[in-house]
Amino acid sequence: MKNKINTLVAAGLPDSEAAPRGTEKEKIVIIPIARDGRIVNPLLGLKGSIICFLMLCTLGNAQQNEIKKAENSFEQGSYADAIVQYERLISKGSTSEDVYKNLGDAHYYSSNYTAAASWYKKMFALETVTANNEYIFRYALSLKSLGSYDESDQWMAKFAAQDPSDPRAKKFLAIPNYLQRISEYSNRGSLTNMSLNSHASDFAPTIHKDQLIFASARDSGLTSSHLNKRGNKPFHKLYSTTDQDKTMKVGLFSKQLDTKAAETTTAFSKDGNTLYFTRNSFKNGNFSRDKDGLNRTRIYRAKFIQGKWSEIEELPFNGAGYSVAHPALSPDQKKLFFASDMPGTLGLSDIFSVDIHEDGTFGEPTNLGPEINTSGRDTFPFISASNILYFASDGQIGLGGLDIFATQLNDEKQQCVVNIGTPINSTADDFAFVLDELKNKGYFSSDREGGHGSDDIYSFTEKTPLSIKCTETIQGFVQNIKNSKALKNTNITVFDTEGKIVGKSISDADGSFDFDLKYSPGSYHIITKKEGFQSEDEHFTMAIAQSNTNLLLKMTPLMAAVGTDLVQYLKTDPIVFDLNEHSLTLAAKASLSHIADYMLEFPELYLSVHAYTDASGTAQYNQLLSEKRAKSTKEYLIQLGVETSRLSYKGFGETRLLQDCGKLKHCTSEENQKNRRAECIVSLK
Repeated sequence: MKNKINTLVAAGLPDSEAAPRGTEKEKIVIIPIARDGRIVNPLLGLKGSIICFLMLCTLGNAQQNEIKKAENSFEQGSYADAIVQYERLISKGSTSEDVYKNLGDAHYYSSNYTAAASWYKKMFALETVTANNEYIFRYALSLKSLGSYDESDQWMAKFAAQDPSDPRAKKFLAIPNYLQRISEYSNRGSLTNMSLNSHASDFAPTIHKDQLIFASARDSGLTSSHLNKRGNKPFHKLYSTTDQDKTMKVGLFSKQLDTKAAETTTAFSKDGNTLYFTRNSFKNGNFSRDKDGLNRTRIYRAKFIQGKWSEIEELPFNGAGYSVAHPALSPDQKKLFFASDMPGTLGLSDIFSVDIHEDGTFGEPTNLGPEINTSGRDTFPFISASNILYFASDGQIGLGGLDIFATQLNDEKQQCVVNIGTPINSTADDFAFVLDELKNKGYFSSDREGGHGSDDIYSFTEKTPLSIKCTETIQGFVQNIKNSKALKNTNITVFDTEGKIVGKSISDADGSFDFDLKYSPGSYHIITKKEGFQSEDEHFTMAIAQSNTNLLLKMTPLMAAVGTDLVQYLKTDPIVFDLNEHSLTLAAKASLSHIADYMLEFPELYLSVHAYTDASGTAQYNQLLSEKRAKSTKEYLIQLGVETSRLSYKGFGETRLLQDCGKLKHCTSEENQKNRRAECIVSLK
């Protein structure tokens, strides 16, 4: 955001607007110097040399003073002044890392990403660069704001490689196709640059009854007594208008709220009688700095009584060493949300909430946590009637600069954050979003190209309301890799990158499965387990919400060990015979069909068919009957395609009863049926 008081980052604020660059030419003293370093001037002699030396010392001291002056301006947040001063130093030949770094930062915090990228590039081109990893991130973000996504991604990869634990790095690595994901939420409506915008900064719209309240740095004549003395431009004041026609008459919102400081973002209670607003620190009617030379922001509350805003009070969680800004009320009016860099902040600025008690007092502020807040700037909260939190961030994955994001607030932990896409978001700074869900209409601020001024207010109409889906459906099929047959009753478990189980399922009769996972972009691995098959570990990436992830999981069957009964191993129905019969039943043939398929999958497997009888009849008769049963079983496997050389058979008569009842008459018919059986035993060649 250019040319406006920097209430974006809840930190030190400048007391001046961007000052015009000076036009006076610098006077340059040229002193000839020999190749050996001696001052060359035949007219000077020794005395002249001393004079020149003193002149050089004076020039050196002057340069150091200029550097110190520029650093002071930068440290106090007077970025417009710092830019002029640093550029003057560069014009005199200064090429130090600190000058490039601070000049890049001054433009970065003024949202002039084109210039910021240029100076960061010069800094990284130096042979020795000591700048920390944060500058890599700022350079990457500046490049993204120029639309140079490929180059930006290359620098983000460097950023992530140096500090993979940084939340911004994790988000970048987790969503390699972030542009595709953003497109899923894009093109849901149209927007208009509003006629209320001036050539100055106009931002922070708020819907209040039939009015639109906003902050502006315009000089309407009403603010002539509140000029910034250093920049000779007015501070931001609160204005109001009605969004009913193209003329949109703009006027000062309230004389009672107007001070010599700056008033910006606002939030109104439902009845319109309570107002929360942001104001720069001032004391005794004058602009005020803290001990660090910074002007902080604070949130105030006012009451509308008898047609006037009165009882203006500072909120108790404001502090001297940090800023608090951008109030927003929850739909039930029981919580106040705001941005701050107070103790406990995770990044440059975080979003907090605080309970509002029935008597109007406040609880302790609570940080909304790392799912919303990042190491960057998280700011300008707004909560819709359906309890969706909208906020601006440059730490979440966006299109460049600040983008607007959304998450569904509920009683549990926030589930996911989504970029609301284009055309609302752009490569520029997009922020201060508000929405009337009943009318599907809202407003936001942006400093994108084509505007009237530095920051403009845009209105938009939602044709398709935002639908945040915080779960993704994982579905697919499990198959035998050798024959593509469906595998039922397969256990499926999903793990995240930290090894935590995040989902479970069991495949159905047709091998299909499905379950919902909490949406969290990143890489996952899925493990399938089934008896008789090798456990498989597959990987997949959850990258786009509002879609299904379809998986085809193929499992490799394990060859049964020597001595294994395939009837039991494959869990087929038992192969049993009728009394005094050696011919196969239909049920037995069905079981042998599964066994034949398994043998065809493993051509290296050999099988010995063992057959048995019950205890009826003589031992000799039972031995012959069991051999016939074993032979008929082998022959049927041959009919099903199994090579003869891989099969052998043997009858065991009544010698291995499963149900040994002592005497035949003591066995039930079911027990005798179990004894009349065949086994398919894996054997050596």
